[in-house]
Amino acid sequence: MKKRLFVAINFDPATRLAIARQTAGFPDRPGLNKIRVDNLHLTLLFLGDTDEELIPEISRQLDDISKNFRSLILKFGRLGGFPDLKYPQVVWVGIEGPNLIELRQTIAQLLLPLVPTADTKPFHPHLTLARVSSSTHPELTAILDSQGQRPPFETNLPSTTVSQIDLMESTLTSGGSIYKRLSAHRLVKTPES
Repeated sequence: MKKRLFVAINFDPATRLAIARQTAGFPDRPGLNKIRVDNLHLTLLFLGDTDEELIPEISRQLDDISKNFRSLILKFGRLGGFPDLKYPQVVWVGIEGPNLIELRQTIAQLLLPLVPTADTKPFHPHLTLARVSSSTHPELTAILDSQGQRPPFETNLPSTTVSQIDLMESTLTSGGSIYKRLSAHRLVKTPES
């Protein structure tokens, strides 16, 4: 049996609350679907439909990886959109931090041989805030203007420290995705190691 899997950083409740406050100003408009606060995460690697029997080995690999990384301090950057800001399908906030790219590269390097169908697109660290499902949606610029923001749409989110990566399962439903943590892996490298 296959499960839809991804490796992610899940944020603590205080960070999720700060993000929810940031998006509270987004107007309620048809086609603009804000991500539920409990679903906010940073995807490090999307594995996709993966054989269930690979889960123990994926978890072992993530344990090994987590022993080689310290907690990360992540900084939230500017708001943006995919494919662009003018007519976005996804509204996001950029994320950066020391060792974040290295962590993602290590995860991809060790898991791609196990799950060759995993997503190999270039990594652009971001947190999805909303999805735009309507082809008649207003421009993102107009949405942000309604909040009194101006380009480059900087956020005022505080930095956050993360000390864990998670193997997650995603189940698609008509009401949106449901996420379940399958395993948690503490970033435990010490200065001496």
